Amino acid sequence: MCCSSKTPPPAVVDIDDEMQELIDAVMNCGPEEDADELETEQLLTTHSSVGTKYLSNPDPTPEQMQWASGAERAAGTMADAMAPCVADLRRALAVFAGTGSPEEAALSRHAAWCDARRREAAEVASLARRLAESHLRCLAARGVDRVVVDPEAAALTAAMREAMESTPVNTWIMMTPEEVARRAFAVVLRATQLTYKLRWGADGLEGKDGEEAVVRALREREAAAEEELDRVSAVFDATIRPYEAWYAQVNKEAPVKKRPSPETEEEEDLEGPRQRRRMFPAGEDSPGTEY
Repeated sequence: MCCSSKTPPPAVVDIDDEMQELIDAVMNCGPEEDADELETEQLLTTHSSVGTKYLSNPDPTPEQMQWASGAERAAGTMADAMAPCVADLRRALAVFAGTGSPEEAALSRHAAWCDARRREAAEVASLARRLAESHLRCLAARGVDRVVVDPEAAALTAAMREAMESTPVNTWIMMTPEEVARRAFAVVLRATQLTYKLRWGADGLEGKDGEEAVVRALREREAAAEEELDRVSAVFDATIRPYEAWYAQVNKEAPVKKRPSPETEEEEDLEGPRQRRRMFPAGEDSPGTEY
């Protein structure tokens, strides 16, 4: 029996319009697509390195948790999106398998590249998730008040009361209603995000072996965070409106000179020394809840 040395013909597979469009796109890749691929590779490599570094910290910082939240979502989305792309490329590759054609080479390279990036994206998402779980265990181990109480809430309330109780009116410690609203919004937003994070964390660890104590602690802190959010909201409702009315009355009787913004303070300092008192910094600079 004779054996033919010829390459066997490719399997007969119908090429529909969608597959033909994919093949054409692969065959027409140019420098711009190559640059995009390189950028994606570098991005995933960077995030993988960052995630590995952050995991070495037993008590992740708020900045690291911000990275974890965004990275898990973005990398997970990328991995999910690339999975069907890999499948489509492999189906197209089957049409040209064994032919040694340019199409086979191009489709093989793209399928391998997409699959490698899919695995890297999934690994970045896994790193981010592990970092988040490490952070959740830290939250579960901390005292309830340390987790849920935001010092900025008390600071803002005290600042409003001090301004209203000052005699004569001390314009240097007065905040505009806009500044009060901005700082109050930031406090409520952090409290809302904390409540969601604790619930999300407990839901994610629910049912995992060995995580029962962590889940119970997270549920306890979630309930405390919701109570604290309600309490802070009620305090703000009871304080901000009187402050706004007081501010309007004071400004009506004698226009209030606004405190200088950080951008203009340096210019004003050139005019000579001036005593000024700032009881509390603006929202971004204020201490916040420990995440």
